[in-house]
Amino acid sequence: MNPFPRRKVRRVVASHELAGFHRWVLSLPWVVERPPDVRWPGVRLFAVDCEPLERRQVWLVTGLAAGDDVVDSDRADIAVVLPLSLVRSDEPDDGGTGSAVPVSSVHMLVPISRGALSNRAEVEAFVFEAYDCALCGDGWP
Repeated sequence: MNPFPRRKVRRVVASHELAGFHRWVLSLPWVVERPPDVRWPGVRLFAVDCEPLERRQVWLVTGLAAGDDVVDSDRADIAVVLPLSLVRSDEPDDGGTGSAVPVSSVHMLVPISRGALSNRAEVEAFVFEAYDCALCGDGWP
C-alpha cells in the first residue's frame, strides 16, 4: 500500500522530469522566475524582465498538474502565455485552442499535452516561440 496520495507522487515525478527544462528556461537571457504563490504550490511562473526593451511579461507556467482546480491535469505540466492573435490549433499534440484558457482580454494560457512532452525538440521550439513573443513583443499589444 502506497502511503502517499497519488497526486503527490505524480507531482514529485513531474518536478524531477522538469528540472532540466527549468534550468534551460532560466538560462535564456532576461528570464526570471516569479515568486511562488502559496495558493498554487508546485506551480512555477517564468517571465521576461528586460529593462532595455521595457518588457516584463509572464510567458511560461509549469506544474499546473499539481492543482486539479487550475487546469485539466492531462494537459498541464507546461503551459505558455500567448497573445490571443497567435493562438492556433497546431500546438504540439494538438494542444490548440480547445485547451487554451483566457488569462486576460488579449492573452491565452496554452497548455502542452503530456503526450507532446516526450518530444523535447517540439516542446522547446513551442516554448521558445512564446519566449520570443514575450521578449520581442510579436503579437503583444
